[in-house]
Amino acid sequence: MTALRERRATWTREQRLKSTGHQHGFGFNSTDGDDLVVWEFDRAGLTSLGDRTLVNSAALRRMEIRRIGLMEVRGLARNQRWDSQGGSDG
Repeated sequence: MTALRERRATWTREQRLKSTGHQHGFGFNSTDGDDLVVWEFDRAGLTSLGDRTLVNSAALRRMEIRRIGLMEVRGLARNQRWDSQGGSDG
């Protein structure tokens, strides 16, 4: 088991040497024994106009659904108040 752990540690150090963070000169030293992880922003996300359009349309659709729901609930509350007061529309 110890040999496997040593091999994994060696492989991890080798991968860190090849990492983008080390190539950009973040001062990462993999031989010091620290298990530091260098993070780099991947820029994953809304990368195209199509992605942005889909996200915006989904957000607008959600806002519209919420607005309609609020209007319906408020209308029902108004009707219930009107009915409980014994009022009529005629």
